[in-house]
Amino acid sequence: MTAMPLDLYNVPLPPGVHSIEASAGTGKTYTLAQLVVRLVVEQNVPIEQILVVTFTRAAAAELRERIYQRLGEVEQALQCGTTDDAKLLAWLQRQDPEQARTALLRAKMMLDQAAIYTIDSFAMQVAREHALALGLAWDASLIDDHKALDRALVDQLWHGIEQLDDPALRREIVNTWQNPDKLYERFDNLGEGATFTLDSLQTLQQRRAKILSRWTPERLKALGESVAESLYQHCDRYNKGPCNKAVLTPLKNGEFPKLPAKEKTTLETYLRIRLEKAGHTLEETLSSEHLEELLNLSQDLASLPDLHQFVQAWFRDQYTAWQRLREQELDRRGAFTYHSLKHRLAERVGTDASLHEALRQQYQACLIDEFQDTDPDQWRLFSTLFSDSDAHRLFLIGDPKQAIYAFRGANLETYFAATQTAQHRHTLDTNYRSHPTLIDGFNALFAGKNTFMDDRCVYQPVKAGQSQEKTAFALNGEPAERIRIVIGEALSDRKQATLAQLARDVVHTLEKGQLRGKPLRPGNIAILAKSNSDAAAIQQTLRKVNVPSVLTSRDSVWQSDSAVDLLRLLQAILTPTHRDLVRAALIGPYFQHTLAQLDDPQHYAAMQQAFAHAHSQWQQNGPLAAVLDLFQNADTWPRLARLTDGDRRIADTRHLLELLHEQAQLNRCTPQALLRWALQQHHGAGDEAVLRLERDDDAVEIVTMHSAKGLQYPVVFVYGAWKGSGTNSKSFPIGVPTPQGTRASFSGDDKETLKQQEEQQLRRLFYVACTRAESHLTIYWPNPIQPEESDKAGNALDGILPPKEAQLRTHPAFIFHKYDNAPLRPWQRPPMKIDLEPPPAPDFAAMRRNSRRLTSYSALTRHSDDDTPWSRWLDEGPSAPVQDNLPAGAVFGQLVHDFLQKTDFQQPDWSRLKTLWQRYGFGKQAPAELRTLLSHTLHGNCDPFALAELPAHRNWREHHFVLHTPRIDSHALDALLGHRPDWAPLPAQAVRGYMQGYIDLIAEHEGRYYILDYKTNRLPAYDPDTLAAAMAEHHYTLQALIYTLAVDAHLRATLPGYDPAQHLGGVRYLFVRGMRTGEQNGVYRIQFTPDELKNAQNALNIKVRQA
Repeated sequence: MTAMPLDLYNVPLPPGVHSIEASAGTGKTYTLAQLVVRLVVEQNVPIEQILVVTFTRAAAAELRERIYQRLGEVEQALQCGTTDDAKLLAWLQRQDPEQARTALLRAKMMLDQAAIYTIDSFAMQVAREHALALGLAWDASLIDDHKALDRALVDQLWHGIEQLDDPALRREIVNTWQNPDKLYERFDNLGEGATFTLDSLQTLQQRRAKILSRWTPERLKALGESVAESLYQHCDRYNKGPCNKAVLTPLKNGEFPKLPAKEKTTLETYLRIRLEKAGHTLEETLSSEHLEELLNLSQDLASLPDLHQFVQAWFRDQYTAWQRLREQELDRRGAFTYHSLKHRLAERVGTDASLHEALRQQYQACLIDEFQDTDPDQWRLFSTLFSDSDAHRLFLIGDPKQAIYAFRGANLETYFAATQTAQHRHTLDTNYRSHPTLIDGFNALFAGKNTFMDDRCVYQPVKAGQSQEKTAFALNGEPAERIRIVIGEALSDRKQATLAQLARDVVHTLEKGQLRGKPLRPGNIAILAKSNSDAAAIQQTLRKVNVPSVLTSRDSVWQSDSAVDLLRLLQAILTPTHRDLVRAALIGPYFQHTLAQLDDPQHYAAMQQAFAHAHSQWQQNGPLAAVLDLFQNADTWPRLARLTDGDRRIADTRHLLELLHEQAQLNRCTPQALLRWALQQHHGAGDEAVLRLERDDDAVEIVTMHSAKGLQYPVVFVYGAWKGSGTNSKSFPIGVPTPQGTRASFSGDDKETLKQQEEQQLRRLFYVACTRAESHLTIYWPNPIQPEESDKAGNALDGILPPKEAQLRTHPAFIFHKYDNAPLRPWQRPPMKIDLEPPPAPDFAAMRRNSRRLTSYSALTRHSDDDTPWSRWLDEGPSAPVQDNLPAGAVFGQLVHDFLQKTDFQQPDWSRLKTLWQRYGFGKQAPAELRTLLSHTLHGNCDPFALAELPAHRNWREHHFVLHTPRIDSHALDALLGHRPDWAPLPAQAVRGYMQGYIDLIAEHEGRYYILDYKTNRLPAYDPDTLAAAMAEHHYTLQALIYTLAVDAHLRATLPGYDPAQHLGGVRYLFVRGMRTGEQNGVYRIQFTPDELKNAQNALNIKVRQA
């Protein structure tokens, strides 16, 4: 059946299986949310009876939010009777208004009860509700990370080698797998549930014994004598030569023939070939009796297992025993793993009629997201439940071109087998992500039946759904929405050459690029790398050219350098009398002590005492308190920040401390037990401890191609697509995907098949990487091969590009460049910097005065030089009564800022709240009240807009500015603004030097520019008078003045025809605890007049110009 483009609002939704192929950027999530709306409104399906399944928790959280958002949009369109979406309006006009309104309202109210799960969480939910039907104990527990158990079982199996009777077999097993770690690696590579076509070791031994018992030495001697006599009669040369040595002599000695290893044939064929060369046949040479005996021997020898077969059978037995022993151990513990639970669930729904019927009654429809990443157990489960029903709807939504997770158990063969069963097949044919020119390029680049080396996986051209303006990109003032292919020829070191070219290109793009008419920022750029090691090399290269970057990785934080440093520190804390351990910790990056310091007895004694105190702290208050106390006294965080990879080390250390704290709290570990656990994590960490971003500010994002799936970026550079899979071709057995699961194979033919499948996956990975780009894409192609070699390429670029290069060179969407050898030069970040007259000549006497310094608004108002980033979030009033259940303090303020600085106001990613809640140490699950507070913040009336109305490209966040201040006189400021109710006298001081700060948000709305600042203060009330008092108490009005001067200067320099009366919209202080949707409560408004700004500049001796 040919798939047809999906008409989302008009296609019938009858019971049965519906497959929807959703190419990259075609609005898969939007489609899924609208299908839910249609099921709720048209089919009257209660939302709690719609099962939605995806593959990650973040994706499940996003789906829940997007479904809620879509329900609200449709409800609003129904209520207003108008919407910009003509198709939605036409669909609504066909519905019964009252019934639709009731269904939508109920769905929104019941969304918390909606069954939106990952496949793992769905299995867990069924286990909670139907434990007995699944054969689980009522108190059965989940073992999330079972690697330690698996390794212990493999160790146990490995030691069983000593019990084998055959010394040759023992030697060959050890030669093949060396040690239990190598054996575990092969088991883990196959995954769980692999099947074998091999016989067991016992079966082979029995077969061998049976054959040996038939062919006694006497019988072999008799056959050898008769065969030799007959051969000698026909040809005397058989008395000598290889035939005599390989066949006749062993037989006459009562042994089996010893055919040369190169002779991959049977005894019968071996003799026939040699007789035919002499002009004879076996039939004329041997008597019928001897011929029959010889043929029987040849047949038995062909079925006699050799040593390699015994080794393979041993592996099969150990793998099977490994699976069985794990199940037995889990049963003994009353536990299960996600895989064992899903496998059991898939089996039971097919054999337990009551469980089958209960789940069918519970759900009327099921939508499976990212179905290309399915596996046999998942498909068996949902097909058994829904595919043969005339009352259920099963939607399979995915894209085989984006199937890139085979290493996690995803099985594309299962996807193809499943979608072939669909009665209704559709495609999404419009790309809403990328610029139309890029889409034309994709249609050319990925066209053709052989692009993905599989007739079942063919790229279908897509249409452009995004306007050119929204994705407009220019370089050097010229439109540059293109796919740029950069070719390096005859490179001796293509890695280093490509890294250098990448650095040059990133710097040039930052300097000359414009996105939607605005200068390109580092945060608009993503570099997609083939591997984590590539990503690390890219980051090192970008550091050389002064380009800020952030590394997004799926590596475990337990494998980081910081894990080694922290483990060394923990060992020193636990044994503060151990001189070597303490010295090793002190010389590391956390303390950075010199050898001279360590050799100072007095200094060392003080540090040893500090470690002993930390030991006591750990025992009383846990590891977090112990380490943080040490770090505070040693100024560890500033020390780390000064290192070249300081951001990375700080993020990793904080993450590790959180994991230690959580483990200590959950399991009440002793310090020794916690250290043992940490060491185990370091030697074999699980996926739950992946590295976090080291910084959240404006930086180029470096991410692996696998991790980038589902994301999008304005400008994308693809690095490493010329590389192969890196699979070890000598490793046996291999896992061959089939629709039923993984088949373990020792066959060389299967290895070729697997090699082809790996190249197919590389091409799909390349497709995923390219289609992340919205406006501009650069692909690096070092040392390209010739077109006639592309069928043996082994990588994505050399497989796809050579046959199409000539065509693409003339295509308007493509531009080809060559590597250049220009020297690397650093990028000069153009900060939002306001220079208030050039600084005077150096005054060395003044340098000794405390009045010249790099200061901040906070320092100016607090009599302190504190200018750390934390000072921006110290908003809490200490004596205000508690009015909500959310935490007080600066850390909570930081969390709120973190969320608002990184979220899309129009489509907030609420799933981040859980991550942030854990990151800042508040617990595992963020309370619903936090989302409510932030939702009010986004929808509160900021006069004349709400944050949720601001498009991402019209607001600028965390803007850093620096002011050169010849003199800031607090008395002059008091005289200027003392009449205001929100002003309080400043501390008596005069500051000269430089002032820096961060503006939370600058927003452009209807031609005016607004400055917004977030505050988490708890106040008795949030009416104008109370807010004015808070503004005065904390000197926020001074902050507002400084921010306004900075923005005013910036606009004067960059905005043609700038007029502060027309373009400055004023300052809004958002006291988020008091904000309410649609209301101005909690919002404090300040508007400085042009005269006030001018007077402030004069009073402060400020002559503003843009630096």
